Amino acid sequence: MVREAKRRGLELPPTEDVQAEPGHGIQGRVNGHTLLLGTKRYLTERGVIPEAWSPPACPGQSLIYVAVDGELLALLATVDQPRSDAKAAINALHRMGIKTIMLTGDRRQVAAEIAAKIGIDDIRAELLPSDKTLIVQDIQKTEKTIVAMVGDGINDAPALSQADVGIAIGAGADVAIESADIVLTGKQLMDVAAAIALCRATLRVIKQNLFWALAFNAIGIPLAAGVFTALFGGPSLRPVFAALAMACSSLVVVGNALRLRHWRPPQP
Repeated sequence: MVREAKRRGLELPPTEDVQAEPGHGIQGRVNGHTLLLGTKRYLTERGVIPEAWSPPACPGQSLIYVAVDGELLALLATVDQPRSDAKAAINALHRMGIKTIMLTGDRRQVAAEIAAKIGIDDIRAELLPSDKTLIVQDIQKTEKTIVAMVGDGINDAPALSQADVGIAIGAGADVAIESADIVLTGKQLMDVAAAIALCRATLRVIKQNLFWALAFNAIGIPLAAGVFTALFGGPSLRPVFAALAMACSSLVVVGNALRLRHWRPPQP
């Protein structure tokens, strides 16, 4: 809206006493008038909208209520468009066996339409920031699984902190970036799937290296110490060859880790 106002050459007067409530709305003073913008609940709690008042039907649109000096003057209907790579990112996560849930403050009808377009498994709509945190906590307790939260806004910050892994989009709000464990520098949602795939590949290499190191030492140390010779009259390993074998073991572990240099992210 600010960009459009500037494009039309409209004057943007200064604002005073601005107070924002994440997930609810914002209020401030402009040219001596008190402005309120936010959800129906936000304006109803301030006596602007009667409890029984019903807004006009706006299928698939999110509504922003605008009041000046306590009088409702406008209703803004906005349409959220999924990002161009959203569907590909969701499909990539599904191929990795990851269940997807949308947590949003938008109306349920709007959330359902977007989820149907891009293939999200489940939706939780009309949420406050605290509601998102409680849902993450509930999933962690009831499903006993690792929960990753992806977000880029102020409303997502509490849930990003609560999740086992918080993933923030680099172009998002500073508070979201500070609350996350992983910050994606780009704006592409496919980077989320790529980050998870890279983490899994790294963990797989770590497990392989641990197995190789434990197996090698379990055989090599007794062999070098002459345990097999003392117990069974079996072979032993001279110290110089034991040192060489240990160096070779380190090279194998490092070489296995370097395979990650050739790792490529999943394709859409």
